[in-house]
Formats: sequence, C-alpha cells, structure tokens
Amino acid sequence: MAKFKGLAIERDGTPVGLALGWGERWVRGWIFHLKEMCVAAPLHRHGTGSRLMREFEQRLRAQGFGGVTLQTGAHAPPRSFYLALGYQLIDLMALGKSLNGKA
Repeated sequence: MAKFKGLAIERDGTPVGLALGWGERWVRGWIFHLKEMCVAAPLHRHGTGSRLMREFEQRLRAQGFGGVTLQTGAHAPPRSFYLALGYQLIDLMALGKSLNGKA
C-alpha cells in the first residue's frame, strides 16, 4: 500500500511552499517518490526550498524511508537545485505510452 506524505512551509502564516508524494515498498525497503515540490517565486534562491526539503527528508528518514526518488527535466532549472541538495542521477528509464492513439 502506498503512503501519501506532504509538508508545507509558511511565512508569516501564509503557505509559500510544499513538497508531496508517496512512499512505496521496494526490494530494499520503503522509498519515497517526490511528485511535486514548489516554492513561491519571490522566495526562489533564498534558501526556502532547501529548508523545506531538508526538513521533509528528516521526517521521511524518521518514518523509515530509505531514500527519495524524483523526476525532473534533464535541462530544467530544478535539476541543479536537487543536485546541490545531494541528489544523484540514477539508472532508471522513464517509459510512456499513449492510450488514445495520439503521440
């Protein structure tokens, strides 16, 4: 059974960022799949996203998750953000299939 988890960050009582996804049991234990992470544009490059992710990772670790996976564009700006947080490229292949006959 998948485990949904999420965390929001506030500034002066107003939500300014969130991270969410689900946990899944793999061969070596529970892995968390980060589906969405965002921070309000005026707070980009001010450490808000890094604080959010570090806190979320700490909570996931305390709940028994052994790792986090995520997908982002190969040339998208978030790539450098995640690499700076210690994320590494892993050997996975993303596959897709249209179910409505369109590419």
